[in-house]
Amino acid sequence: QKASDCITRWRQRYRGNHLLWKRLFKRDRVVKEVIEAIPIVDAVDQWVREQQQHEATSRQLVGDRPAQNITVVDLCSGKGYLSMILSEYLPRDGGTSGSTVQKFVLVDKAWPMCHAELRPHHINWDHIYGNRSSSSSSSSNAPSGMSNNTYFTTWPIPLHTSKQDIKQPATIRQLQKRFGASDNNNNGPVLILGVHLCGALSIQAIKLFQNIPNAKMIVLKPCCLPPMVYANRQENFEVGKYLIPTADVCSNGRFHGKTWKGPPRWHMETKFNRWCSHLFEALKQTQGDDNGVVVPPRCRQEKIPVQTRGGFQNIFLYAERTPFSASLWGDDNRGNLKMDRGLLGAGYEYYGMNARKDG
Repeated sequence: QKASDCITRWRQRYRGNHLLWKRLFKRDRVVKEVIEAIPIVDAVDQWVREQQQHEATSRQLVGDRPAQNITVVDLCSGKGYLSMILSEYLPRDGGTSGSTVQKFVLVDKAWPMCHAELRPHHINWDHIYGNRSSSSSSSSNAPSGMSNNTYFTTWPIPLHTSKQDIKQPATIRQLQKRFGASDNNNNGPVLILGVHLCGALSIQAIKLFQNIPNAKMIVLKPCCLPPMVYANRQENFEVGKYLIPTADVCSNGRFHGKTWKGPPRWHMETKFNRWCSHLFEALKQTQGDDNGVVVPPRCRQEKIPVQTRGGFQNIFLYAERTPFSASLWGDDNRGNLKMDRGLLGAGYEYYGMNARKDG
């Protein structure tokens, strides 16, 4: 119900701009995106609320403490459906001096450059920076987000676009510098999210998490397998000291539009599960805290059936740095992730019903 309410508020935001809404809201696509995002939305929501509760307790014991601005980095965001849901969904008031999410950074190589002309191969950003007074879907050459006349100001938590290709090592270094503790505003926590990370992009996300000291949590939903070019070059993926043999995880095949070109997809499920297991082991690499003490992140690999129409990419990977969130992991100290299954129920029932209907 909460996810449905978010979409209702989207519709209210774009009332009168039929062209924009028609481009943004493709029913089957949005339903799929929302269902796959719900486990991540729930994890982020629990983390933020736990942070606020912890700070409220600390204020009672030791007095006022400065609030921390939380930044959420949405990797390979596409149009930004995940961040759009979270902006509507997350608590907006952290209480007196309480931490809140300050902004979402939507990272994708298909965004236009700032002050550049919008071209056909770009993601149209009118749903973020477009002019509210226009009933047509006219594109802006620049994200004039400071104007009260744009959709930018209507989001409860601001959405910022960032044109970045995270395949490039230089991009990862740039993001590390941008969100690292010495550069990030108020040294606030950073949450890294990745849905539909194709191929080796999941590795880049893990490297980003491991090299930003104030990155407190990462949630990944890997997508397709790395292409065979890596295996043909007899390369291995290296994450810290952990090596992922490409012969174990690479595969032929890719989508061309909506058409799959390659071996039958169900042949790839075993290799995909192996790929996720390797990513999970890479996530478990230990990190040093501010005092140089080596503290392993708490990690969890969970299979949640969000795809029921022939898809098998149902594995979610979670990792959190200390201090660990009791509300997220439970009290048994075994790393079992607590999740509000009620959030998944309505959407999953709808999506699963379609799958049964379609045979």
